[in-house]
Amino acid sequence: MVQKCLDLAEQSCARREFQEAVDRLREVDPGSLPPDERAAYHLLWAEAKLEIGDHDIVDSITAAVEYYKNSHDNYKFGRAKFIYGRLLIYTGRHIDARELLNEAYAAFKRIEDRKQQALVLNSLSLIAFLVGELKRSAENLLASVEIYRDLAEFTNADLVMGNVATVYTVAGRLKESILIYQEMDSRVATWANKVNKAAHYIQFSFPLALSGQTEEALKTIDRALPFLYEHNHEQGLYYEFVGRIHLTAGNFKKAIEALQKGFDFARRHMPESGVSARIERCLAEARFGAGDFETARRLTDEALPILERENKRVEVAACHRLYGLLTAQRGDTDQGRHWFGKAIDLLKETGAAYELAVTKYLAGTSGLYTGPERQMLLCLARNYFDGERIASYIEKIDQELSRTPLIPDKKPVPNNHILPAIVTVNEGMKMAVALAEHAAPSGMSILLTGATGTGKDLLARYIHDVSGRTGRFVAVNTAAIPDSMIESELFGHRKGAFTNADRDKTGLIEVADGGTLYLNEIADASRLLQAKLLDVLENRKIRRLGETSERAVNFRLIAASNHDLEKLIADGRFRIDLYHRLGEVPINLPPLRERLDDIRPLLLHFLSQAGVTVPRGDRDFDRLVAVLSRREWPGNVRQLEAEAKRLVLIARSNTAAMHDYVTHHAPSERDQLRDLLEQVGWNRREAARRLNVSDTTIRRRMRKFKLHKD
Repeated sequence: MVQKCLDLAEQSCARREFQEAVDRLREVDPGSLPPDERAAYHLLWAEAKLEIGDHDIVDSITAAVEYYKNSHDNYKFGRAKFIYGRLLIYTGRHIDARELLNEAYAAFKRIEDRKQQALVLNSLSLIAFLVGELKRSAENLLASVEIYRDLAEFTNADLVMGNVATVYTVAGRLKESILIYQEMDSRVATWANKVNKAAHYIQFSFPLALSGQTEEALKTIDRALPFLYEHNHEQGLYYEFVGRIHLTAGNFKKAIEALQKGFDFARRHMPESGVSARIERCLAEARFGAGDFETARRLTDEALPILERENKRVEVAACHRLYGLLTAQRGDTDQGRHWFGKAIDLLKETGAAYELAVTKYLAGTSGLYTGPERQMLLCLARNYFDGERIASYIEKIDQELSRTPLIPDKKPVPNNHILPAIVTVNEGMKMAVALAEHAAPSGMSILLTGATGTGKDLLARYIHDVSGRTGRFVAVNTAAIPDSMIESELFGHRKGAFTNADRDKTGLIEVADGGTLYLNEIADASRLLQAKLLDVLENRKIRRLGETSERAVNFRLIAASNHDLEKLIADGRFRIDLYHRLGEVPINLPPLRERLDDIRPLLLHFLSQAGVTVPRGDRDFDRLVAVLSRREWPGNVRQLEAEAKRLVLIARSNTAAMHDYVTHHAPSERDQLRDLLEQVGWNRREAARRLNVSDTTIRRRMRKFKLHKD
């Protein structure tokens, strides 16, 4: 009888009829069972209870894990770890959950159960999604899709692709999200599960709404109506997303009506799910839009603690944004900027690009920011909306920016200083320079990224020169500062502070007071250096070694890196909080292979610097440019400059001879290695990384070609 109950409960779980499984298991007294059956009971009980939203399963799932870890049943051990991991996700213990899920994945891999591996990957993607690792979340989901397709489970593959689209929507990759949904749309009719059909149309509607396609979004979400049950979860989602669509379009009356229905539904039928708090936050935003500020504040006050407890970070940031608007409405500038700053920092961490752009737009139009800061917020928001082609926001921002020019007049530079030449006709590079010019007077921290040789050092100096700052431009190679010298180099020291401190020394940060501190190779900064920098950026004060008083410093910070900082963050090698402090204005410089139209003006510029004048209409020069445009240019602009110098030495001013040389003398292996070493400052490790070989290989090739720095 007991075994029959367990078998029937397991069959109910397989059919996803979890309440039925719970009812059957209630008939069993686990204390009367032998150890193997008791473990099976605890595993089924934990799974079924978790699926119906009851999280009081710690004792059961712990008992199951303890039994199966000493057994040879990899499947049930993996299943127990999987359920325990999911429980910890729901209770906000994401790091612990990830560890358990990785153990479950390893167990399923040992028995080559790919379907269970796919399920674990989905849960790992949820953790990544919740903690703001949207890239990792999408990668896990795509790996799951590949498994399902290999198993010919195409409906499951589609359902997971829908999750990919949801991640892309939150990440602000709206065009990609819409393409996924459109590609799936023709197959939805073949799905057997009505709930899945309803969820598809509801989720599909949202990126349409965010991209400005309000009518199409409403038509799409109404396609879910035939598949809604009276009391199912998707009915609450339907009201919520209808409200969100109207809210996005600024139809506050309709938004309030739909969101109120969704809120009431969630409170009645899903009181423990946290959905009601999410809807309440949206309702607060709609109330604010309708001018009901007191109700908006009350609703936000009620929703925020629940959203924080459940770690819904994008929704928490939206609450902070609303507090910023409410305090701005009261005229409290400092508090309003505080709330907007919290919202922007949190949205940067999550990678929610659309919400970040909206927040910057609202901050820029709130009246809390003036001058360059306001312009920079609007400019950064416009860059995102322009990339996603969201016309409504582009139009509104352009109207705001029309009050002052998008690119301010360049500030005069000292008479004894020549402004660095930024030579480009490429649209991508011109946008980067325009953003740099606009950011220059704002004082916001700038993070320059791009491959070696793309011009980060040059652009950093250019930003300083057009910023209007009268202090010095201080360049620091962070990779070259050992931990033992960080405080002395950055903060300075007093005479006698330590052995050999025979005089007072001004630190580099203090030297940059009133000017610009340029931190090159920031990715190579040690963890200690990262911590010290973060402290200075937050407090804007330093204390010299040997002194007790602090000194206020006012400097603009520019950092640069040719590494993927997000990957370093994922690997635990770079602080995410420092990353967001550095990147208030992120500017990426495209590689030369993506701006081949710049080869002509750059080559003309480099030849001119060498005293070579190219006549207008010189056909040999045109042919030279055509040959050079077919190269890959791994060293980017710096490599092109080296090539131009080489051509001048070989062919003097004869462009026909230059063309003949580059046509018949493709770069040798020696030349390419030498150019690469020059580009990376003869850093063998970096050269090895770029060529995907070992340091030993680089040393061997250097000996072979007799290459050395001198």
